[in-house]
Amino acid sequence: AEDGGGLNGLIDGRMVTRKLVEDALGVESMITLTENELPFRVPTVFTAERRDDITEVLMKPIFSPDLYIRYRKDTLDKGLTTKGMHVDHKIRRALDKLENILRDEDLILYHFLKTGQVIFANNHELLHNRSAFIDQTRHLLRVRMHEAIH
Repeated sequence: AEDGGGLNGLIDGRMVTRKLVEDALGVESMITLTENELPFRVPTVFTAERRDDITEVLMKPIFSPDLYIRYRKDTLDKGLTTKGMHVDHKIRRALDKLENILRDEDLILYHFLKTGQVIFANNHELLHNRSAFIDQTRHLLRVRMHEAIH
């Protein structure tokens, strides 16, 4: 983005899990966020119908048994609202612990994509975000790849 927005923040999910299990609350949080499925509202751009009035919600744990990570606070919040759900105290405490780690500046790599640059990322291993931008001429292609199923 020519306006200086669009700064990418990248966090390796493996670093998050390592940091999470450094104390007893973190270990408990890891177990809680592995054993409990939570509702994630699928962003409209990724739904089959691509319509705001037709919502899709995935019920998934944040950590799968092989330690892959699925987390977007906004889609979790929207999923909870869509499903009319509230998380209990134990899950809330685990989410708070995770959020504190995700704010750890030592874990975040910031990168501004320049023209011609590309980032390849496995969404189950790398958490990422981007700062706001207003540049209407910005052009970004997003490609989703999946393993072939035989």
